[in-house]
Amino acid sequence: MKTFVLKQAAVYPRSLLLGCLVMGCFYSVISVSKDLADVEGDKALGLKTLAIRLGVKKVFWLCISLIQMAYGVAITLGALSPSLWSKIFTVLAHAIMVLVVWNHASSVDLSNKDSLQAFHMFVFKLVYVENILVLFVR
Repeated sequence: MKTFVLKQAAVYPRSLLLGCLVMGCFYSVISVSKDLADVEGDKALGLKTLAIRLGVKKVFWLCISLIQMAYGVAITLGALSPSLWSKIFTVLAHAIMVLVVWNHASSVDLSNKDSLQAFHMFVFKLVYVENILVLFVR
């Protein structure tokens, strides 16, 4: 709209880039982790989900790795911020989130359906927190 109506150059703020990259990782994790708790049911139906092909443990740690990668991107973009308060807040908040994710990941029982379902719901909570944190990126 800005380009065609106002004849101005499009500007992509740092918060938009962060939001797209980080949320892309989170929604990928959500779509993959939903299958972790019901591998037996998916096998019975003949589905070929990633959890069936690679195994629950590998997919779970892939999800954790994607989340950590998203937070790494957030920390990097935050560290490059020209605004000191944004730099400090973004790096510190995402570093805390890294610790929270590692703490939660260590408590997940990969053989328990309820524990895997709780992890899936935990990822949604991370998305909600990230929606708030991205507002402070400058």
